[in-house]
Amino acid sequence: MSEDNYIINCVGETISIGDVMPGSSKCLYGYTEEYLYDNESFLINDWEMWELFSSTIILVPIYAASENFIPTVKNILTQDWQSDIDIILYVNEPKGAVSEETSRSLSAAKSLIEEQKNNTNVLIRLVYEQIDGGINMVYRKCFTTVVALAKRHIDSKRITVRKNKSKELSRLLKSLVYLVIDDDTICIDTKTLPAAVEESRSFGSAVLGGVTINSVVTPNIDLNPLLQNLINLFFRFKHLVGSLILTPRGGRAYDLLNIEPVDIEAHYADTLWIAQYALHKKRAIVPVWSSIHERPYPSNAQIVYRLRRFLEGEDNNAFHVYENIAEHYGQDDSNKTYKKSDIDELVRIMKTRDLHQLTHFCDTLIKRDWEF
Repeated sequence: MSEDNYIINCVGETISIGDVMPGSSKCLYGYTEEYLYDNESFLINDWEMWELFSSTIILVPIYAASENFIPTVKNILTQDWQSDIDIILYVNEPKGAVSEETSRSLSAAKSLIEEQKNNTNVLIRLVYEQIDGGINMVYRKCFTTVVALAKRHIDSKRITVRKNKSKELSRLLKSLVYLVIDDDTICIDTKTLPAAVEESRSFGSAVLGGVTINSVVTPNIDLNPLLQNLINLFFRFKHLVGSLILTPRGGRAYDLLNIEPVDIEAHYADTLWIAQYALHKKRAIVPVWSSIHERPYPSNAQIVYRLRRFLEGEDNNAFHVYENIAEHYGQDDSNKTYKKSDIDELVRIMKTRDLHQLTHFCDTLIKRDWEF
């Protein structure tokens, strides 16, 4: 495995992501036709009723969010945008009955759309679909729809020369920036996200979130402050080895079109998709706040879940996520805020389950000067 061609996923495993895959056709228009033919089943159901509104398209998946996504969307709306924005609120519910959480999400989304109906600089779309495939399917369907909207926009110009169609489509896709923002993400300021979007549009940079967790929720409220420090250190360590792929995340539609689509069946495919794009790109980091509610399924929330249970005495290897990062630190860590020896010492103390010593050491590490 090439030293650079990997990420460390949400549960600390090293995953190869390969190289960026170019389009299969030299003609961009032809390749886009192929892409949409192969991905026709992934189009959002009523996409033909949509028009291309903005060159900045932001997907906010809100399944099971209830009304809790509202602060995130309002934070997006208050950013210092220099152009129009298009926000897609996507509720992907497994097939079956509508849950109470979904009902609240839909109601809150409709109220938000009503509030913004006179804002001519913003379009908020609400998508509700009962589908299988989870968040991977949401990523695949939304991006496929963006590509379809771009192609239809070019087709509407009735350009007869195919070479000219490709040029116009290339220009359009390079101007479109597509982002995904989780429903519990708050930008720390109002300028960095718009600036990152413009950097991506101009230079093809990957937009990524520099996440600081400001709240951890587990059944053990006494452990929550320590767990908060541990997960924040985990994110910092991952950032230092170039493997932090959190939201807001995305980039130019042109570049995202030229990598393999999201694999619906693969674990962490949403992260791996953006990681393919970010692999050889400059990164525009957006500092954000977020929270974590522990969960037992594969995610950053599972790390918190496993750490809590380990510190309470369960025999698991929750500390392995830190050991795995340390393996990728390289021989020279002199320019890093955190050294490999810091991670090694953290793991050593964790294994003792000495909560007093661990808390003190984490406090010492977290107080170091840091910015993403």
